[in-house]
Amino acid sequence: MSLKMQLRSLFTVYKRSLLIGCSLLGLQQLIGINTAMYYGPLIMQKSGIKIDNLSKEESGLVLNIPLAFCNFIGTTISVFVIDRVGRRSILLITLPMMTACWVAAAMGMSFTSPNQSESA
Repeated sequence: MSLKMQLRSLFTVYKRSLLIGCSLLGLQQLIGINTAMYYGPLIMQKSGIKIDNLSKEESGLVLNIPLAFCNFIGTTISVFVIDRVGRRSILLITLPMMTACWVAAAMGMSFTSPNQSESA
């Protein structure tokens, strides 16, 4: 089969699969857990939470440890459960919970002004 025919079949025969795959990819990027993990210490610093006897930077790093631990636990559990339960059902069950958590995080961050977190 030529390349031209393969590309044609991609957009005709496999159109639904391609749409679902690209939608899941976009959804994964919108969920943004990688962003939360990367900027976790900065988010903790800007929230104004500080541990006594530690600088703001050190506090942010220390407070990011529970977030990384929860990510580790969730990933470990999913390795053993994902094939038994099914990827689709896990996605459909957890998507509303993830949405609610991100809305709660956004609401929590909206209560602090940028100037307030800098002076803390």
